[in-house]
Amino acid sequence: MRRLLLFIVAFVCALDLNASDDVVTVEAPNIARTDEYFNIQFVIKAKSLDSYSDPDFGGLDLIAGPIKSFSRSTSWVNGKVSNTTTHTITYSLIASKEGVYKIGPMKVVADGKSYATKPYPIEVVKERTSRRQTQNGTRQFVSDDVLLRMVVSDTEVYKGEPVVATVYIYGVDKVISYGNVSFPAFNGFWKQEVELGQVTPERVTFNGKVYDRMPICRYLLFPQKSGRLEIERMDVMTIVAAQPDRPSGDIFDMMFGGGHTVQLEHNVSTSPVAVVVKDFPRPSPAGFDGAVGSFDISSEVTSQRVNANSSTTLKVTVSGVGNLAIIGEPKVNVPSTFEVYPAKVKDDFTTTSKGVSGTRTYLYPLIPRAEGQYTIEPVKMSFFDASAGRYRTVSTKPIEMEVLKDPNGGAQPSVSDGGVVKKEDLAIIGKDIHFIRLGDPQLSERGRFFVWSAGYVAVLAGVTAAALGVLFYMRKRIKTMRDAVKVRNRRANKMALKRLRKSKGYMDDGKESLFYEETMRALYGYISDKLNIPVSDLSKDNIEERMIGGGIVQGDVEAMIKLLSDCELARYSSGASLNMGSVYQASLDIIGRFENRL
Repeated sequence: MRRLLLFIVAFVCALDLNASDDVVTVEAPNIARTDEYFNIQFVIKAKSLDSYSDPDFGGLDLIAGPIKSFSRSTSWVNGKVSNTTTHTITYSLIASKEGVYKIGPMKVVADGKSYATKPYPIEVVKERTSRRQTQNGTRQFVSDDVLLRMVVSDTEVYKGEPVVATVYIYGVDKVISYGNVSFPAFNGFWKQEVELGQVTPERVTFNGKVYDRMPICRYLLFPQKSGRLEIERMDVMTIVAAQPDRPSGDIFDMMFGGGHTVQLEHNVSTSPVAVVVKDFPRPSPAGFDGAVGSFDISSEVTSQRVNANSSTTLKVTVSGVGNLAIIGEPKVNVPSTFEVYPAKVKDDFTTTSKGVSGTRTYLYPLIPRAEGQYTIEPVKMSFFDASAGRYRTVSTKPIEMEVLKDPNGGAQPSVSDGGVVKKEDLAIIGKDIHFIRLGDPQLSERGRFFVWSAGYVAVLAGVTAAALGVLFYMRKRIKTMRDAVKVRNRRANKMALKRLRKSKGYMDDGKESLFYEETMRALYGYISDKLNIPVSDLSKDNIEERMIGGGIVQGDVEAMIKLLSDCELARYSSGASLNMGSVYQASLDIIGRFENRL
């Protein structure tokens, strides 16, 4: 008996799952006009449609149907092929009286399984305006058959609180297209456009008329000042296809909206929309800079144990939703021994109806100058929670850091207190009482002067001779430096060898990309200085022409061009296989041969 009960429960659950499955869906308007025909479609996504039963239309008059159709589609996703077959059953209905009608469930057997749709309600309304006819049976165009409305999510907000403004086109008939859009200026707001994605018209009632409403643009607005702000009007030119009130009698016109239509052009505008912006409550907390929403803040450093005079990075991340894109930079307090540089900002935003959500990250480069134990104080952020109507403050945790002695001996001197070095003690030096000098003060006897003594004359003569020597040397050097071509030619070999020594250091460290980059710099620099070629004119063709003109043998010219090409290929192509030692030795050899010939 127990097993039978479990079987019955499982069977009922399976039926319920099939009934709520997405295999069979209903597509129909939720609002219709009296004396207006409309279609209701049952869409079955299955390989085979075995059978179905007509639903109960709940008092609506059936004009035509059922009409069955099917389609097949193929898609490739991540290398996998999937085929979809869709069966559509269409009915055309009409209601002569207003009221709420309920379409009964349709029972379907597809791919051997049973499904049933849920009842679908349709509200039929009687419009306040009579439908006028022309001689050919097409409705005359009425001024409010097409409307343009801007709908805002809220008309009373706090400063900085987001407002969603959506512009809709309302059409009694189908709006084919629109253009010549004149957008509002949104004075007093910071705006962010929101992507609509794929939109479909929805049936709504407004001022006693039935429209198909479709959004054409949406904005996220952040008011920047308090008071009454007005969103200016927006102008749009629309093209509307006016159709007959009743079907022509042709079954395809009934089912698929065919028949005689007239395209009409109509200019529509939104009405100005007022938004009342409230100022922030007083008093505001310290550090509040206008952030509105819900935020959190965190911080970390790339390394909590660094050498003096080495760099690390303080990362402060603000996350949440609100006016995140226009918040101010948080204030960071680091020990006075640390040099802090301007932050680099990285944003990862997503625009939603509640505001801009995501993270904003501030990266602060830090360089500690003295060894010791330090604490980076918590970074605080105050924001206004508009939903609660009050301020909130969040903060990071303190960060403990250990700064070790500079291994290169470049750490600044500091005063030690109990073995712990603190830069704050450095400020005492030069302001405290100086030590009394001890030892021989080397005082001189009164009446004895150094001026005009033998020692004074000797020092004066030495200084004069040194000054003349420096003057002679500088005149000679200025004369030499005037000939820039000779200077560059003379220093070409020295500069090239200096750069090659640097590239050898990269080679010893295994830094292949930097090695080839520095080697290319050495070779190009040598050629530029030796042959007096401006850097902007350096090219393989130009270099080859100048080297041949300078008396370099063809073999050395080809060797230099090949060496430059190999370095360039190895630098930009990870697949190149070159030996850094061979390239380094070849560079030394080719520069040596050039020195012997130029």
